[in-house]
Amino acid sequence: MLNAPRRLGVIALTAAFLSVSAAACGQNPQTSAVVEQSPEAATTTSASANEVRSVTPQTQPDIDEQRALFDAISPALDLRPSRDVARLAIWRTGWNEPIVLGRGINHRIRMWSTAKALTSLMAWSAARPPNLELREALTGALRRSENCRQRYVIRALIEQLGGEAAFRRSIEQVASTAGARKFRLSTQTGRAVEPCIAYLRTKAGLDDPLGVTPLLGTATWTLNDAVALAHALAIGTFGDAGRHTLSQMKRPKLRSRELGDASELTAPANWGAGQAFTRHRGVAYKGGWGGAATDDFTAQQLGVIPVAGGTVAFAVQYESSTAVASDDPGVTGAPSALLRILSRLDRALPA
Repeated sequence: MLNAPRRLGVIALTAAFLSVSAAACGQNPQTSAVVEQSPEAATTTSASANEVRSVTPQTQPDIDEQRALFDAISPALDLRPSRDVARLAIWRTGWNEPIVLGRGINHRIRMWSTAKALTSLMAWSAARPPNLELREALTGALRRSENCRQRYVIRALIEQLGGEAAFRRSIEQVASTAGARKFRLSTQTGRAVEPCIAYLRTKAGLDDPLGVTPLLGTATWTLNDAVALAHALAIGTFGDAGRHTLSQMKRPKLRSRELGDASELTAPANWGAGQAFTRHRGVAYKGGWGGAATDDFTAQQLGVIPVAGGTVAFAVQYESSTAVASDDPGVTGAPSALLRILSRLDRALPA
């Protein structure tokens, strides 16, 4: 007898298959199926993945592959005995939509440093290519997740585009082009603090390097939005801008130069995807984390995995159920949860 998670996978994929049949009969079905367990079923399942959204599959091989991935990965989403939450989205080349599994798949969380991928796309899409100084800042933002470099990138884009309003319109356009339909910019702004003040004062090319700047990392989105961005990068939606961004995301992650001492970040620089994918080389990814100050710490990573016959875009999110002392992922369950989930994905995908 199939266990509860497997039954869910069959139900979700069967519902999606039936929607194709309905479409053929002239009906107007939804293109995806969402299945949620009852509270009773949730207490007996061996995995915490009690919601599944599946693509509308077009071929039997698609259905078989999606079921196999669901069966292989679902157990890794069970983080008990903690009440922490994890969820994963996978979008393979050729699928119409991703498969999404986990709890709270429509929950909106802040982007944190995954937003640095958006500003990289903006910078490389601009009419004037990034100069060496801006390229160095983009590299620091993507490989080291450095916030001072990211602030410089944002200040440079604001001045190049003609003001904050134009910058906001541009970032929303990038998100829309990626298919991030629930992306929402925050109104939060802030002034530079140390160590960013010392760094920004060296940027003579900016009119107002210390100006009030949008806190782009506080923008919110869903898991579907995150995997849509990864998928857009994978299929070349952004052209050369996407290729430049992916190139930096593929390079080994390095420790931030903005940290005061080792205790500020105890997780290794390559935690999560950088450690999990041992069968697949050349994985491009970017992470983001934060929220300790408001007692809602979250961490996430999105990326692109080269596989036989194409690519697989992924996004994984983790939410802490308890308050944490700092924004160091190393003091949370995020590194172990992402390693467990993404290692399963690594083993389940074709090499």
